Amino acid sequence: MPESLPYILIFVAIVTFIIVFVVFQTNKMVVKEYVIENNKVINKVDEYKGIKIVFFSDLHIGKLLKKEKLKEKLLMLRNLNADLYIFGGDLIGIDTSKYYSIEDVKECFDILKDKEVIAVYGNHE
Repeated sequence: MPESLPYILIFVAIVTFIIVFVVFQTNKMVVKEYVIENNKVINKVDEYKGIKIVFFSDLHIGKLLKKEKLKEKLLMLRNLNADLYIFGGDLIGIDTSKYYSIEDVKECFDILKDKEVIAVYGNHE
């Protein structure tokens, strides 16, 4: 067995992991329903039945999330018909400026323009 074979196998495993991670990470959306009261997660969802809040974050637009996919994700969020949308940051991704202008980002987020939206910066902004 050649000495370089274990290194080649490790390299192939790492590349495979990265490809799988990127493919599944950019197509994942999680929806959860719970309430936080006094810094504790509680099971009183019934008390808040009339209010729908959607939290989303880590879009990382750019090389991994192009304009059409971003629009799809934002349209899906809009179709949830929430009372409040909270964006938790990390809008910026890899090479964002290569793929998006400020006008492009504004155009994409116009999908939520008539909704109540709160946004905070993440560590990538």
